[in-house]
Amino acid sequence: MRKLIGLLHLWLGMASGLVIIILGITGCLYSFIDEIRPLIYHERIFIEPAQQQKMLPLQDIRNAADGSLERKIPLLDVELYADHQHTMIFRYRERNNEANIYTNYFISYFKVYVNPYTGKVVKVENSKWEFFNLVVMMHCSLLLGNLGTQIISYSTIIFLIMLISGLILWWPKNKAAARKRFRFTWKKQNSWKRKNYDLHQVLGFYIFIIAFFIALTGLAMLLPTVDKAIKYVVSGGKYKGEQTGAHDHHAVGNNYTGHNPTDVLDRALEKTMAEDPDAYQFKIYPAKNSSSPLRIKTFKNTSSHHAERLFSFNQETAALISNKAFATLPNEDKLYDLYYDIHVGSLLSFPGKILAFLVSLITASLPISGFLIWKARRKNKPVKTTAIADDKSFILTS
Repeated sequence: MRKLIGLLHLWLGMASGLVIIILGITGCLYSFIDEIRPLIYHERIFIEPAQQQKMLPLQDIRNAADGSLERKIPLLDVELYADHQHTMIFRYRERNNEANIYTNYFISYFKVYVNPYTGKVVKVENSKWEFFNLVVMMHCSLLLGNLGTQIISYSTIIFLIMLISGLILWWPKNKAAARKRFRFTWKKQNSWKRKNYDLHQVLGFYIFIIAFFIALTGLAMLLPTVDKAIKYVVSGGKYKGEQTGAHDHHAVGNNYTGHNPTDVLDRALEKTMAEDPDAYQFKIYPAKNSSSPLRIKTFKNTSSHHAERLFSFNQETAALISNKAFATLPNEDKLYDLYYDIHVGSLLSFPGKILAFLVSLITASLPISGFLIWKARRKNKPVKTTAIADDKSFILTS
C-alpha cells in the first residue's frame, strides 16, 4: 500500500508540479500586494492632507473619472477613505468570462484615481497590464482565462491529495524513525541527496496544515461546489445553498445609470458614515439595474478584506433598506468574505502574511526537491541484465 501511495504521490507531482511552482511564487507576491502597492504607487494613491477642505459631491467626482476614459466602460466599484489623505479610486471593468487567453479575458480594465477635494484626475491606470494585476491573474488563471482557471482548480485538487499522501509517506514506522522526521540531518558526511530528501519531508510536514487551508480556501473561491460543501460542513448540515451574507454585492460591472437624483450617492454615504462612524474605508457598488439597490461596504482597516458592515440603499431615494453586520452573520455566511483573508494570511494581520509568504515559498520548492529525489533514485537504480550463457552451452546442429 505504501508503495502504491508513493507512486501516486510521484505521478501526481509530475502532473501538477509546474503549476504548483507558479502558484507558490505568485502567492509569495500576492501576500504583500496591499503593502507593496502604496510604496510603489504613492503619488497616485495619496494626496496632501485636506482636513479643512470639503469633499466634492460624489457625482461630480464620478463625472470627472468617467470623463477621463476614451469610451464608456462599466463601473465596478468606488473606493474611498475617511482619513482625507487618499485619492478616490474608480474601478471600471468589462470582461469575457469565456475567453481562454488573457488578452481577450479583460476587454478593458481601468482604475481612475481622483482627488476628491479638487476633482483632479491624478492617474488613469490601465490595470489590464499593471504588474500586480498580472501577478493576481497569473495566480488565478495562468493568464489563460477560463481554461487557466480550470487548470488551477484541478492542480489545486491534486495538491490537496498530495499533501495527504505526503503525510502518509512521512509518517514514521517507529519511535527511532520519528526522531529523524521532525528535524534536518545536516551532517557533513551526508550527501546533497540526503539533505534534499530531508528538506522535502521535514518542510512538507511543517507546512501541511497551513498549506492545506490556503489551498482549500483558494479552491473554494474558484469552485462553487467546494464553497457549498465547506459551508454545509460548517453549518452542521443546515446550509441549503442560499446566499444571505455580506457577499451578495459582487458584480462584474454595469452600464446602468438610471435616473437617480445627483445627490443620492452623497446621501447614502452620509447615512453610512453616521451608522458606522469608526469606518476607515468604504466601497460603493452602484445599482446593477433599475430594481437593484445601491450598496456600500465599510472596513475598519486595510489589513483585512472582509467588510464590517454592508449597507443597502434605495437607488432613487437613498432610503436605508438593510444594514448587515459581519459579526451577526451565520458562520457559513462569514466564510465567503473570510476565504481571501485566510488564503493570503491577512486574517492574522501582518504576521499571518509573513507565514503565508513562507508557506508559499516552501510550497514552490516542494515540486523541485521532489523531482530531484525522483531523479536521484532513477539514476541509482540498478540496470536489470540478462545472463548470457557460456559459448560452450550452445550446440550447433546441422
